[in-house]
Amino acid sequence: MKFWILVLSLLSTSTSHAVQSSYLHQPYLSVRAMGAGGAFTAVEDTHESMFFNPALLMRKEEADLNFGIKVGATPSILALMGDISSAGSNSTNMQNVLIRNMGSHYASRVSLGMIWSRPGWGIAFIPLDLTLEADVRSAGGATVGVQAYQDTTVQFSKAWNLNEDKTFNLGVSPKLVYRAYFEKDVTVLDLIDSPSLIQMSDAQEGLTFDTDVGVMYMVAPPESGFFKWLKYAKPTFSLTIRNLLDFGFKTNLKLYSRQSSIASATLERRIDLGSRWDLPEFWVFKPRVMIDGRDMLARYASFKKSLHVGTELVWKAFGWLHGSYALGLSQGYLTFGINAQASAFRLELASYSEEVGTSDAPRESRRYIANISLDF
Repeated sequence: MKFWILVLSLLSTSTSHAVQSSYLHQPYLSVRAMGAGGAFTAVEDTHESMFFNPALLMRKEEADLNFGIKVGATPSILALMGDISSAGSNSTNMQNVLIRNMGSHYASRVSLGMIWSRPGWGIAFIPLDLTLEADVRSAGGATVGVQAYQDTTVQFSKAWNLNEDKTFNLGVSPKLVYRAYFEKDVTVLDLIDSPSLIQMSDAQEGLTFDTDVGVMYMVAPPESGFFKWLKYAKPTFSLTIRNLLDFGFKTNLKLYSRQSSIASATLERRIDLGSRWDLPEFWVFKPRVMIDGRDMLARYASFKKSLHVGTELVWKAFGWLHGSYALGLSQGYLTFGINAQASAFRLELASYSEEVGTSDAPRESRRYIANISLDF
């Protein structure tokens, strides 16, 4: 509860300064994918595949209905929460708290949603996807720079075969996204004097319509010759253009405040390229390697941030008990994860990092995230 009091108080504080950050926000985050370096653009055996490439739905073998909640954070945010709570209304103590944490980055993410996917199509409703990013820095005095996103998303995805042997697929994902966005610098006085209730009049908000378009191709290996080994690797290549229309948040339904739509903001058109290579199966394991180039064209994209490499060791002990272990490299930093499903209960755990610095001064922000869901 104290954690959320901190989050809400930061979001409700007024300021006259703008936050400058090179954090590359992901409108949807998959715990399983982040454990594998975020390289999931060509992986179809997940209910979340429609968010990576809608064409992957043509490769699904069975339907599933998933209800889940994700919770993640930088562990150090709990210490910051405790320090701010202890400082109370004493400005000197509060100033000392920020000075001690100067240069630190904090983050949290909570998401709640439903995904129903079937061979060929899927639908998702994500009513809550709240992201908080905060930097403690010196800007005319110690301040906390805060960025927060609250997205509500409704997305439909449809896929088709483009050839007779079903190795070439196309998919589209039209979607509606309603976003509330906060961006501000929080001073010592703001932290002391801000009311406990959220001042939602500080929010910018808007509704946008957009669509993702994706294609995927599985290489058909020759029956003989040097390249016949490809029948074991089953190489799959993927291309996704996300947020193709990139209209921006033009419609304000005034759900949070009466301010205008989010100024000069869009979901950002992005291009993702991906590949997946299966390795020989052994015992109950199916290993694979994935290599992706993601978020190309995004505002803060770079070679380091776009490169994602992952490995997964998928296992199946029984029909009702299966999962995977994952290891990867995302934005230049190590990732790892584990997921397991027993009957309808699924648990996914992962650790990954975001690059929140600049090319001249890189800075790692390590996060830990869990997803608990029911999968039918």
